[in-house]
Amino acid sequence: MEFDGIVANGDVLQHGEIRPLDIAFRRGTIAAVSTPGTFNGATANVIDARGRLVLPGAIDSHFHVRAPSHPEREDFGSATAAAAAAGVTAIVEMPISEPPTTTGTRLRDRADLARREAYIDVGFYASSATLSRDDLLGSLDAGALAFKAFLQQVPPGRESEFDGLCLATTGELLDAFRLLAEFDLPCVFHAEDEPMIRRLEARLRQAGRMDGAAHAESRPDVVEAVSVGTLLRLGEAFGVHVHVPHVSSGMTVSLIRDAKARGIAVTAETCPHYLHFDAESLTRLGPYAKCNPPFKTPRDVEAVWAGVMDGTIDTLASDHAPFTKAEKDRARDDIWTAPPGFPGGEILVPFAIGAALDGRLPWRRVEALLYEQPARIFGLWPTKGVIRPGADADLVLYNPDDRGVFDSHTLRCKNSETARLWDGVPRIGAVEMTLLRGETVFDGSRISGRIGGGRQLRRGQTSVVNAVAG
Repeated sequence: MEFDGIVANGDVLQHGEIRPLDIAFRRGTIAAVSTPGTFNGATANVIDARGRLVLPGAIDSHFHVRAPSHPEREDFGSATAAAAAAGVTAIVEMPISEPPTTTGTRLRDRADLARREAYIDVGFYASSATLSRDDLLGSLDAGALAFKAFLQQVPPGRESEFDGLCLATTGELLDAFRLLAEFDLPCVFHAEDEPMIRRLEARLRQAGRMDGAAHAESRPDVVEAVSVGTLLRLGEAFGVHVHVPHVSSGMTVSLIRDAKARGIAVTAETCPHYLHFDAESLTRLGPYAKCNPPFKTPRDVEAVWAGVMDGTIDTLASDHAPFTKAEKDRARDDIWTAPPGFPGGEILVPFAIGAALDGRLPWRRVEALLYEQPARIFGLWPTKGVIRPGADADLVLYNPDDRGVFDSHTLRCKNSETARLWDGVPRIGAVEMTLLRGETVFDGSRISGRIGGGRQLRRGQTSVVNAVAG
């Protein structure tokens, strides 16, 4: 049987194990997977993966491009090119933009832009905070993979980006859950208790605190946990699938673990930075370490790791959220005015694969966190997130012997210099090639894919399956 290409002689991540396999693909999908040498002579297009890990393309399910607003921060072209070079073949884009993604029309407009600019596949969140059934239905029809809301007031100065994304009171949250119960989509909430934050921040400001550590003190573990506890109870009451993003505290991990044990429909995500850094980073780097929720204690880092290891936390995502160096530097002496977030899309895969290579993370958990669970939660399984016949031929060749340190100066995204948080952190391995549906989009030195070559991700969308047993 003829194939369009073969990835041969690699050590393939499949079923939670690394084992030698050859992968044949045809018309963008994996056609067969078998023992090395099975497909010899079936095609002239052979990619020799000897000495390399062969991984599925990662799904980064928490990503901020913000396009079409603020192109100086990021755009679909720059963001997806950088992601492709780091082993990511699909991103799920948050609804913050100008205008924000609150309706089906706005989602279609953003999807059209992504189709023109993106090198990899892009899916979209839509807002659940307008409290309009028509908005939810329109967004679902336009292809929303999940609904998102922020449990806070609209941030001052960012009204045009957040209008229609925020549920500022528990009464509004109750109304949202009544509506969301009608939809079979994961519902994602930025979970921090706004009244607590306002009170703690006011006290710190009154005391003259403007240093980086004050940000962490204004949002301790209980701020996140109280908000998550409310979401879990509402999810239980209304039968809504709650997905908790960027888990940062041990208290939250404990709540989610208990909720899962009771059968509540909850899934959870954390990010590499919550597994590596604590609040000391805010003292050291100030605005360059500011994110929401903020870093917490070393004990919280240990507890989040425990949640990753035991399956309480389902997915690992980057929360890629770039701002410009000028925006960060303007807040050098006042942490309250610093924008929250930093680039992370190029950290996700090498962090997780490095943790597996040095024995901190079992391969079965890596497979779940980066690939299988994001695909299942966001309705992309089994087209994405797996190496098996019928799946998209999204494949990554990873060199496990390329050792070094993370260096913001070598990143490809816009404003890479604002990722200095990761400078000097040991890196184990590096991406050497990325294929999207069998086409090379990163060849180890440059982006070789086609701008506009990405597709919009939709729930339940499947590839044209033309597979043989292997």
